[in-house]
Amino acid sequence: MRYFGRRLLAAFIVVAMAGASALALPSLPAQVATHWNAAGQPDDTMPRLVGAFLLPAITAGVTLLLYVAPRFDPRYESIESFRGGYEWFVVGMVAFLAYVHGMTLAWNLGLRFSFTAAMALPLAGLFLGLGELLARARPNWTIGIRTPWTLSDDDVWTETHRRGAWAFRALGVATLVAVAVPDLLLPVVLGGALLVAGYTMAFSYVAYRRRHAG
Repeated sequence: MRYFGRRLLAAFIVVAMAGASALALPSLPAQVATHWNAAGQPDDTMPRLVGAFLLPAITAGVTLLLYVAPRFDPRYESIESFRGGYEWFVVGMVAFLAYVHGMTLAWNLGLRFSFTAAMALPLAGLFLGLGELLARARPNWTIGIRTPWTLSDDDVWTETHRRGAWAFRALGVATLVAVAVPDLLLPVVLGGALLVAGYTMAFSYVAYRRRHAG
């Protein structure tokens, strides 16, 4: 299998997440903190067993879906043209979720830190990785900025993904800068993600109308 090594690495990370949960389980509190507010303080909990294994289970399911879904895409051959980058992105996403899981376990085992600040660098890496993936993505129905206009015109897809790639790279850099000012991190991440989503959707519409006017 061409991408066996990358898939094995992703599977190893998922297994390591479950293993870490199993090791930590006896020392976890009865109610495990699983969500943090903008101030970096926990504001939601789950029973110990669920809190320990839910994210590893979700990660396993999402990873499997990301590997299987392209097979059912009518434009599967298009996905194959950038499959190498896609496979690395899956590994990166799994590593990101594993990091979140590790921070969650550490907090519930008694280690205290700013959860919001701890997420800055991984989020920046995720955004930068997404930007690189979008730069390589070719028209398909599974991966990328899928609006009615990008899916209807391959040239609009290409233009939109070129813009979207730079937008996500910029968001990654802005997130890195926000590391120095933790109070700005959440507004930068949430506001930036909404801005990028709105911008790419609007651009795809404008580009399509420009090409098909009249």
